[in-house]
This record gives sequence, structure tokens and C-alpha cells, in this order.
Amino acid sequence: MAEDDGGALVHQFSNIYFTILALFCFKIFLKLCLALLSHYYIVRGNRKEAARIAKEFYDCGSLGEWTTLHEAARNGRLQVLQSLLTQPCDVNAVTFDLHTPLHEACRGGHVACVRELVCAGAKIDAISASGGTPLSLACVANNVACVSYLMFVGANPHTSPLQSSVHLSAARGHTSCLMALLGAGVDPDKEARTGSNGDDENQIQSTNTQSTALYAAVVHGHPEAALVLLQAGASAHQGNGEESPLHAATRRALFSPCDLRLPAILLHFGADPRTEDAQGQRPVDLVPLYSTIYALLLPKGPQDLIQLCRLAIRCHLGWHRLNVLHTLPLPTLLIDFLLFRDCAKC
Repeated sequence: MAEDDGGALVHQFSNIYFTILALFCFKIFLKLCLALLSHYYIVRGNRKEAARIAKEFYDCGSLGEWTTLHEAARNGRLQVLQSLLTQPCDVNAVTFDLHTPLHEACRGGHVACVRELVCAGAKIDAISASGGTPLSLACVANNVACVSYLMFVGANPHTSPLQSSVHLSAARGHTSCLMALLGAGVDPDKEARTGSNGDDENQIQSTNTQSTALYAAVVHGHPEAALVLLQAGASAHQGNGEESPLHAATRRALFSPCDLRLPAILLHFGADPRTEDAQGQRPVDLVPLYSTIYALLLPKGPQDLIQLCRLAIRCHLGWHRLNVLHTLPLPTLLIDFLLFRDCAKC
């Protein structure tokens, strides 16, 4: 008799667990159907129906869920987003990888959606699980309008300890984003990691050492980005603590002897070919004798006096004063000379 009672009890418990499992699977199935339905209405632009689904079925403040706000922001559906924001939901709702709707809008380059979310109280410096901020995602995607707006409302390009927006733009050669950041007063010589962004499809190799944005541009072979940084006042001497940008440019020239733009640009901006790296080697020691790059690195007599004066004045002014040089009542020719605009095609 006791054995029969025990068997019945086990059977009841197994039925309970089976019921819980069935309810859980049904809930997952229901959420999947609702997500597909809301995605359909958002893509079709039916903002009223999407807002109704969000209001009746979704809890926008729940942690780790992909919400209709995320979907509308990713697809750039401004009217749908505006409708959703009139409903009681959390504008800073995060997914499992800590992405907010603002992250998605910046990654997609939807500046109108970015404005709506910021005005609704979105955190402009929110950090995702991979260390990305809305600003860094906009830089990675080369969305200049989003970068300019986020800098205007006070976004910090150095919020994340893993990556800097300036370094991300430099490492990818996104000169327009670089100009927007530097024009907003970002220090071009601030050292940070050139960290890999887990939110980026085209990964840049992560480095644990601190380096300047100029060094990142040189290592990844972007002469236009290097030129933008140098014109903004970046030091041609600061690298990663072990070698200078000229060392890195020389190493690249070894694999591509025809491309001498990077070392030529650095030398034009005052890089010293006699500088030694951590191993005591000069850039000229890294290349074969009598090669093209070897001849470029060898001193050819004393430097031009005009060039020395320009470099001395720029060094005295510093990058923060160079950034506002155009506001002074100086001749345009002098301003262009000090800002190296005469070597735009260097």
C-alpha cells in the first residue's frame, strides 16, 4: 500500500514538472510570435499597431529583453519610435548584452531617432557588455551626423575603459568622424587602448598597451587619418611607449615599399628619424641599406628655417589653441600655414 502511495506521489510530481515545462515553452513561443508581429508592423511603418502591441504585451523595463524600442531604433522608424515613447516604457531598457535603444539607433546611423531618444532621457554614455558606447558605435559605423550630435549634447569619447572613440575612428580611417571629434575639442594625444569592439563586424585587433590615436592610424595604414590628427595638433613623436609612430610607419613600408606616404607625412610634421625605440633602434635601422625608405629617412642637411619656425609655433600653441586658431583676426594665409593646410595632398 505504501509503495502504491509513493508511486502516485512521484507521478504527481512528474506531472507538475511537465506542466511547468509546457507553460515555459508556451511563453517562449508566445513571445517569439509577438516579437515577429511587432517587427512586421515596425518594418511596415504601422506605428499605431506597434504601439498597441508594446502597451498590451511588453514590459519595456524588463532586464535583458529586446523591446519594440530597440526594434524601431535599429530600423530608423521615427514615427513608430515617437509613438512608443508616448507609452509608459523605459527609454534605457537594455538587452542581455546591455544594448540600449540609443546604441541601436547610433549603430544604424539614424540621427533623428538618436535625437528623440536623447530628448526622452536616454543615457548618452551607456556602456554595453562589450565596452561600446553609443558614440563609439557611431564612430565604428562612420555615422558623422550621429557623432556630431552626440558630441554636441556632451558625450564623452573616453567613457569606456576598453576603447576610445577617437582611437576607433583612427584605426578604421574614418576621417570625417575624426574631424567631428577633434572639432569638438577632443585631445588628439590622449592615450588609450585600441580595443576591439564586440559590436563591430570588422574587428580590429585588440592591444593591451596604451597608445595615441595617431599611432593607431599609422599601425592600421591610414595616412588620411594620420594627416587629420597631425593637422589638429597631435604629436608626431608619441606612440605606444615602446616605439614612435615613425617606427610603425617604417615597419609598414617594409611590406609595401611603394607606399611611403605615412613616413613622409610624419617627417613633414617634425618626426625625428633619430628617435630610438625600446630596443635602442632608430627607424633607419629597421630597413635595408640603400632602399627607397632608407633614403627617405636619412637626414638631407639642415631643415628649412620656415618649417622649423612653423613647428616651434605649433608646439608653443598646443592642440587646444590650434583648434580655435581660425577665430583670431589673422590672415587666412597665415592660419593655413600654421595648420599645415598647404600639405593637404602630402
